[in-house]
Amino acid sequence: MGSHFGMAYQCGRQPECGPTSDSTVGGPAGQIVVMHRELVERCRWFSQQRFLHALNFCMILPGPEAQQLATYLGWLMHGTRSGVIAGSLFVIPSFFAMLFLAAAYAIFDDIARAEGSLFGLQAAAT
Repeated sequence: MGSHFGMAYQCGRQPECGPTSDSTVGGPAGQIVVMHRELVERCRWFSQQRFLHALNFCMILPGPEAQQLATYLGWLMHGTRSGVIAGSLFVIPSFFAMLFLAAAYAIFDDIARAEGSLFGLQAAAT
């Protein structure tokens, strides 16, 4: 970590900074907004310019921008291990949500009410 990255990381100055959000609505765009609010405005770990540079870099890569941005910003802050951790923690909540829904479908597939509820979620997943 050094000034050549143009980061505004202030170690230990913002102890109230923690997990960004329990949930985000709006898909990747909503997640990027939450990351911006937490990392640039609230915690001031990155400057506006550095965050936008990272976002632009992630936008040219194929794949999910919000996932790549979380991984890249983690890497910028503390290196490879931090990038892997940030990227993993970004997808773990979704993994467990899908695991729960799959288990619910497998257990309650024959019940009409549960089938209707899970059918309604199909529109959100596709």
